[in-house]
Amino acid sequence: VLYSAPGHQPSQVLRVSNAGAQTLAFKLKASAADSYLVRPNAGLLGPGDTADVCITFTRSAPDPGRAPDRFVLLSVPAE
Repeated sequence: VLYSAPGHQPSQVLRVSNAGAQTLAFKLKASAADSYLVRPNAGLLGPGDTADVCITFTRSAPDPGRAPDRFVLLSVPAE
């Protein structure tokens, strides 16, 4: 996820898809959770479903001395 416009709360959409044959539960986590608003941050995806996850940067400006922020998308089969 790249943000190029400083001075406002930029956001990006991450499209999450389930190409499998069973329902999946997912959760998106950020290494700097206080810097991002993620909605929805968790959910269920049926077979063939997709979901749009909006990631909004909430910090006023990036800190040049800080390590890059990372995201991880976790998923498990749901029954």
